[in-house]
Amino acid sequence: MNYQTKIDIMKKKITITLLATVCLALFTVLSANAQFSGGVRAGTNLATLNGTFDGYHKVFPRIYGGIFANYKTSDAFALQLELSYTGAGDKLSASSSDATITERLKANYLAVPLLAQYRFPFGGFIELGPQLGFLLSAKDEADGTTTDIKENIKSTDFEAVLGIGYELKKTSLAGLGINVRLVRGLTDISKIPSEGGKITNRGLNIGLTYRFGQHK
Repeated sequence: MNYQTKIDIMKKKITITLLATVCLALFTVLSANAQFSGGVRAGTNLATLNGTFDGYHKVFPRIYGGIFANYKTSDAFALQLELSYTGAGDKLSASSSDATITERLKANYLAVPLLAQYRFPFGGFIELGPQLGFLLSAKDEADGTTTDIKENIKSTDFEAVLGIGYELKKTSLAGLGINVRLVRGLTDISKIPSEGGKITNRGLNIGLTYRFGQHK
């Protein structure tokens, strides 16, 4: 690892730490306001990569989890800022005359989406917005060997998010909800040029949410 790489890693760690601190502070302050609420979310990300690879793609279940702060702009509209740990990647299978080899590409991100939500009176909602991901780690697992490939993956990823959800209201479980999202990468995550075009992240998030403060 050369000196410049060490400097770049240090800068990214400082940026992520500052971002996390700001988001946590924002979460704490805003949750005290009646128009704001905060909560947690966690679940499974059914991940894959879009691009040209040698082998057969399989959905790779990863996990995600984080916090959110939600601002109610009106009875129907809201803005939601989140900070989440998200697992991404792909599972590939390639067969030869001798054996079948399974390769797992694991990438972990600090994801920061900013979503616009339209909320229905019955508790359902739809959401849409951008998401910025900061790469935390990246590894390739194949044939019993694990290789660190972080230097081959770009440090940031820009994605689009489209989701739906439902949140319980006026019950003993008020605040508990379910959320499903499609996440599509818009930028090439690989630093290595590919003849097959850019490689992008894809994911289907399925999980639960819990809101600590209900909208009034």
